[in-house]
Amino acid sequence: MTLSLIIDGIEYSLDDGTYCRLIGYDGWGSSPSKRVSSQGPLQHGDTDEGQRLQPRFGSLALKIMETDLDEMYNRKAELLDLFNPDNALSIRWTLPYGVRQFDGFYYDDLSLGWDKRKWAAQNFGVVIKCPDPTAYDPSRKTKTFVGSASGAAFTIPWYIPLYIGGSNLDDVQVIAYPGTWISYPEVEIVGPATDAVITNLETGEKLDFSGLTLGSTERIVVDTRYGFKTVVDQDGVNAIDALTDDSDLSTFHIEHKRPGESARDNPIWVIASGIDSGTRVVLRYYERYTGK
Repeated sequence: MTLSLIIDGIEYSLDDGTYCRLIGYDGWGSSPSKRVSSQGPLQHGDTDEGQRLQPRFGSLALKIMETDLDEMYNRKAELLDLFNPDNALSIRWTLPYGVRQFDGFYYDDLSLGWDKRKWAAQNFGVVIKCPDPTAYDPSRKTKTFVGSASGAAFTIPWYIPLYIGGSNLDDVQVIAYPGTWISYPEVEIVGPATDAVITNLETGEKLDFSGLTLGSTERIVVDTRYGFKTVVDQDGVNAIDALTDDSDLSTFHIEHKRPGESARDNPIWVIASGIDSGTRVVLRYYERYTGK
């Protein structure tokens, strides 16, 4: 196992002695959760309405070891810089079964107490707040859907091959998702395409762009993450009105596996008309987990 800190894309080890060594940790297991319930005026007990994950507060117990007093002060200064409260940071655990990363901010405990008699080995703690308590594999996954010529669509063997006519995209691909928590993907539609619809057949949720025609230089990007839920065009302009009213932008997700499963199959069905060889629909997502 290795533990590192990621700030602005740069990785700093927290366990090889460069800055410190890990001596313990807590709060990085299952995501904290709260049950939500309701109760009617004459109801005995209550009605369970499901659960909501709560922010995570994970702690690290670390040790600085130095034989030179000046270098000890340098290590302390470096750690204060790394754990600046203004830094957005990630805690990355590299484990035998994969990489688990948490995003958050320094929260508390870096008081760096001093024991004059034992200055060469100083213990200290750090608390990290993760607004999203789930972990993820930082290797982003993609699934790409492309169409092929059919019907009136054909290629002329000219000096430069020309693609003539139109075709339909009608493709189902399965995302075998090993994560233990749901993932909210980014969906990109690259034109030309008309009436594109993306459906997760596992959940029944869809993103329906019926009535929208994209030219060959146009695209739509949908970010389904909570706190975003955006639809923009190639210029970054809001295009949420292009979705039909019965679309599931608020809930569209990749479903997680259940106990006993190695992965949960999420068949993704993509349809569109008026496409050519440049058309594609791309889903990008992270595999997410309830803890490390």
